Amino acid sequence: MRKHEEIFQEAPREHKRGASSFVDDSQHMHDFYVKFGHNVQKTREKANFTQEEFSKKASIDRSYLSEIETGRRRVSLFIAFKIASLLGTTLDDLLEIMD
Repeated sequence: MRKHEEIFQEAPREHKRGASSFVDDSQHMHDFYVKFGHNVQKTREKANFTQEEFSKKASIDRSYLSEIETGRRRVSLFIAFKIASLLGTTLDDLLEIMD
């Protein structure tokens, strides 16, 4: 398992449009959100919440939660922290990336 600090250290520093590093960074961030979403889903299911139940508890739309869990939606730090708190875990645990 790798912590989110390691993931960010590996990210390319350049973000020039059209440069290969921009494309690589974009793919890297997509993979990060997919893994984060998977951790949210796994933790939610372990807490015995359906998407409908948890989305109501978090005051977010169920479709938004679904998009977070599948990595199709980027989540703000505020929402990520809110999800972690309501699931009784830490943001650090949700940001833990599985190899």
